[in-house]
Amino acid sequence: MRWGFIGLLALGLAACRNSSSVPTAPSQRPPTPVRSVLAQERDVPLYLEALGHLRASEEIQVVPQVSGEIVAIHFKQGSVVQKGELLFSLDNRLYAAAVEKARAELAKARSQLKIDEAQYERSKPLVPESYISSQEFELRAARVEQSRANVQLAQSQLDAALVNLEHCSLKAPITGLVGKYELDVGNVVAAGSGKVLLNLRKLDPLYVDFSISENQFPQLQQHFDAEEGTKLLLQSLSEPSRSAEGSLRFLPNAIDPLTGNLHLRAEVPNPSQTLWPGESVSVQLILKTLRNAVLLPETCVKLGAQGHYLFVIKPDRTVELRPVQKGQKQGELIAITRGVSTGEEVVAQGQMMLAPGASVLVLPQQ
Repeated sequence: MRWGFIGLLALGLAACRNSSSVPTAPSQRPPTPVRSVLAQERDVPLYLEALGHLRASEEIQVVPQVSGEIVAIHFKQGSVVQKGELLFSLDNRLYAAAVEKARAELAKARSQLKIDEAQYERSKPLVPESYISSQEFELRAARVEQSRANVQLAQSQLDAALVNLEHCSLKAPITGLVGKYELDVGNVVAAGSGKVLLNLRKLDPLYVDFSISENQFPQLQQHFDAEEGTKLLLQSLSEPSRSAEGSLRFLPNAIDPLTGNLHLRAEVPNPSQTLWPGESVSVQLILKTLRNAVLLPETCVKLGAQGHYLFVIKPDRTVELRPVQKGQKQGELIAITRGVSTGEEVVAQGQMMLAPGASVLVLPQQ
């Protein structure tokens, strides 16, 4: 019995030893589900970005040139008026009377000139015969010159009276949008008081004022086209769907030493008048076109301790961590200037669970 027990014990130990020597299959992590995109290629602009404000290309403050009572207003507030259109009428009775008086003075001066010229002409043959003295002849010649001066004076007084009468009818100096009027009919205005009766603004085209830093100025200088103008795109900050194109046609003659900025002004056509003076806009100043740029959604690119990176899906459905260099945004995409080639498949969603070499399961596009 003792020898039988020892044999059974030996067999059990051998079995345990044999079972411990068999390797177990390692557990493998299942593929990580991700969504992917293909790196695309197209021509994109190289641009400078800025924040700008729109302003009217022409802005007029209508002020009275003569004193008088407002007797009529000929426009609707907030309407568009044409150049030369009547805006205000002032009481012109005193100025019309001044015109008539000036005309009478001019007629009187012309009559006196005619008399003096006739006396002078009659005196010419009398001098050689000594019928009149040389002194009298010279006196008559002087009277003619004085009468001519009186005519010029009367003419200038008539011209001034006519100008004052014309200023009783305040007309639009430009075609533009009128604001509200500051005084109603019956109010008396005074010349030289500086009182503004109306603001008039031209809305097509508009100006956009914006600034770039002096560090960006050499890049702008390199690509600036004074003849054709440097193209720019702008969007309303309050409603990005309202956008327009314009052109920068001149550079200022100095950089602001206080801010280190270059203050620029571009012209923007606004025929539909969807943009408004005073509105804030984003500005893209287009410097040149970058050919065959590689583009990806911005969600593909992540920021790590070593800089920007993304995951490229290899043909065996594993991922490779790839350092990249970002360029400028192009709408909803971003340019990749280094690290990815056109046509490569890149992880767009699901990067948080990935590591270099991990297997992925690419989900269909939503």
